[in-house]
Order: sequence, then structure tokens, then C-alpha cells
Amino acid sequence: MRLYLVRHGETVGTVIKKYHGITDVNLDKKGVAQVKRLAKKLDKIDFSAAYSSNLKRCVHTAKIILKNKKTTLKTTRGLREIDFGRWEGMTFEEMQSNDGFLFDKWFRDLPNFTMPGGESTKSMQKRITQEMERITKRHKNGNILVVSHGGPIRVVLCNVLNVSMQDFWHMSIDTASLSIIEKVDGFSMVKQMNMVV
Repeated sequence: MRLYLVRHGETVGTVIKKYHGITDVNLDKKGVAQVKRLAKKLDKIDFSAAYSSNLKRCVHTAKIILKNKKTTLKTTRGLREIDFGRWEGMTFEEMQSNDGFLFDKWFRDLPNFTMPGGESTKSMQKRITQEMERITKRHKNGNILVVSHGGPIRVVLCNVLNVSMQDFWHMSIDTASLSIIEKVDGFSMVKQMNMVV
């Protein structure tokens, strides 16, 4: 079984480095073009199932990829980005300016950090891990498309590579990028990470 992990295409927020988390923003024109290029790359892949975060930027990304396929898309809140709380829609600079102490703590102790007024890293990791376990239990074989966000994809990769969430920031997950995980005899391996076309 192969998991095709796709991050949504570019949005206005990603261009100006604003962190939207659970804010429901659309793909921009460049984001649509990015995903169309990726869809061509995946044109010959027969997906036996497809899952997406229920936020618009991911649903739109998934629908572009599945446009010429018969695969039914299932959306789920379980694949959403972390809830940034009062940091929703802010840049790193704005977070640091408004909450310097908390911002520093976020980078020093990511595994134990809770977004101010939002979700904790542990809660996000648990949510994503449980959602991915549900998906992989349903599908023992075939190619599975999973469209999500940068944070959740990093969580999946940390879990497969058995590395601490503190190493989360060492993984670059670009917009409209593809990472592939293969499961063989219950053993998971990263076949590809952050491929951009």
C-alpha cells in the first residue's frame, strides 16, 4: 500500500507567510497552477481511495488531482492543520512581536507547546495519528491519496521516521508537494519526501 501525501497548493497566506491554520482560505491562481502540474504527474496513478482535510484549500487541491479519476473523495476534520488560536492569520514576525516569550517557547519545546487560545502540539499529533491509523486500517492495499497541510504531513513523517516532534521544523513541506510512504508487511518507509513539480 502506498500513501500519497499532498500538501495543498499556494494561498495568499502562504505567499506573505501568514499562518492560517484552521482559517478557511482558498487557493490562489499560482496554487491552482501548482496543483494542476502535480495532477499531471499523478495522472497514471490509480487511487483506490482519497482523503482530504475539510478545509477549502485542501478540498480544491484534491478535486483537481482527482478530476479525471473515478475515486470518491472523503473529507475529514481529522486532517486539518493545527488551530493557531489567537495567532491565526499572523506572520512569524507578528507572533514574535505580540507574544515573544510564547513564541520562543514554541521553538524550544514544540512537543509540549499549546498555541495561545488554540490547539496543543500533542493534541494535533494524536488527532493526525489516529486519523491516519483509521485510513490505513481501511486500506491494506492500493494507492491512497491524502491531501492535508504542512503540519499534519510533518507529523506523519515524524511518526514513520520515529523522530521526535522537536525535529518537526527540520522537514520542509512545500505547497503542492508530494511525499510517499509505502507500507509493506506492516512496516512503513518513506519513499519520497517533499517532491515539487
